[in-house]
Amino acid sequence: MKTLKFRVWDHCFKKWAKKLLVDEDGVLYCPTLGGSIAEVDLHNYYNQRFEISYSTGHFDDNNFEVFEGDILSTTNDYYPIYLVQYGYDRYKNQEIEIMGFVIPYSNYKIIGNKYENQELLKNIE
Repeated sequence: MKTLKFRVWDHCFKKWAKKLLVDEDGVLYCPTLGGSIAEVDLHNYYNQRFEISYSTGHFDDNNFEVFEGDILSTTNDYYPIYLVQYGYDRYKNQEIEIMGFVIPYSNYKIIGNKYENQELLKNIE
């Protein structure tokens, strides 16, 4: 069985969240200021405070793991900058779909992500 990997963006602090815990039922917990652990209600916080970014299971040409939300530089002349998204499937002749993620078939490098490098998004059509 494959291990599910993810990272969590904290919109309040504008950085990747650290020290988060996920239990066997998929419930997310984070430390509080008082030192205890609190359950995070993703239905209320998703896209407000925390946003989960899942691994695609693939690695770029520099052997960095590719996550949902990463921005890739490709050798494709028509789409040289590419945002990795879940369930996005246009231009299937240039891409492969793995676990619901559509990423370029080959020759790509991570150049940023949609959280920390929003200026790159203007280059994506």
